[in-house]
Amino acid sequence: MPLIRRLAAVLRAEGEELVADNILLQSQRLGAEARQLIDEQRRRQADRIVNRFQWIGAGVVTITPLPVVDFLATAAINTQMIIEIGKIYGCDLNKDAAQELALSLGKTLTSLGIVKGAIQLLSAALTINVTTYALGKGIQGITAAYLTRIAGRSFIEYFRQDRSWGDGGMAEAVQQQFQLNRKEDFIKAFIGQAIASGTIKLNEKIGNTQK
Repeated sequence: MPLIRRLAAVLRAEGEELVADNILLQSQRLGAEARQLIDEQRRRQADRIVNRFQWIGAGVVTITPLPVVDFLATAAINTQMIIEIGKIYGCDLNKDAAQELALSLGKTLTSLGIVKGAIQLLSAALTINVTTYALGKGIQGITAAYLTRIAGRSFIEYFRQDRSWGDGGMAEAVQQQFQLNRKEDFIKAFIGQAIASGTIKLNEKIGNTQK
């Protein structure tokens, strides 16, 4: 009874303030939920853009094989992809700014050894022994798609964080995406998508390095 009397006294004295606090708390929770829903919607839209550009890049490289450095600049890091992802997050980049970001990330991919790592990872999954960069069309195409995915996912996080790479900078952000996208189950599924898209063909001898 003393507790009940005390509660009644508090409600009489501070009831309006408690109701206001409760409304504020609910509003904050609803605000957080709304932000989460918006973030999830934006991510889905951005993922669709990345998926579209990864296979566009793969198709271009498969038709017209390019040296590794060149195909990095044209297929793995696509300026238009960056512009479209930026728009989803309310950032209108011009072509020059997007191209500068693309080239910077391309250099980062190379300096971190991710280009070579991606080639080896995908080649191993295709049971192909790769010892040089003299790759066949199929390997170049699927590698272009894979690197485009790494780039696209990195830029999604960049725009989600209000155009910030975080404390570790671009290198850490790119490395993190590479680690997230190198799991065995994902690689198998990715190769399956590449086959379905026509990027690689099972009945075709790929490259000149297969034993």
